[in-house]
Amino acid sequence: MSSFDGHIEQASKNLDFLEKVNAEFPNVYDWQVTISFYSALHLMNAHVYKSLGTYHRTHNDLANAISPESSIKHPAQVSEEVFVAYETLFILSRRARYLYNAKSDNKVGFTNHKHLAKSIRHLNTIMEWFDQKYSQGFPKRSFFCVGLKKGELVYFEIR
Repeated sequence: MSSFDGHIEQASKNLDFLEKVNAEFPNVYDWQVTISFYSALHLMNAHVYKSLGTYHRTHNDLANAISPESSIKHPAQVSEEVFVAYETLFILSRRARYLYNAKSDNKVGFTNHKHLAKSIRHLNTIMEWFDQKYSQGFPKRSFFCVGLKKGELVYFEIR
């Protein structure tokens, strides 16, 4: 899948799946957070591939490639806002997948609607940036989450 189009196709499949999971299982927050992250991951991989012609196999390699903090400037770097959105999605997904609480090694974390709302906001931020950069034209997806308001997001129609 080390091509721009391949990553876009996978991101689109993930977004379709996210919409379906949300419609059928709206309270299964952990999987929705995880799907949100992997949608963003494929958008970032598409960007890095388009910018540098390379594919990054690890989360750390990808994060380093897009980080605005790198001392060597290159076209794969993203804004701080986009980078924070991506990193936050990574942390929320890790928490959802492993019941990991980043604030304490001793506490188990559980994913709830607040985490899902954060995830969708961050995914929307990445999608907006990506669409502006690559004119991708993502369709709006129908979505429900108690923590989100109608009209708040560009790529998610809150019901």
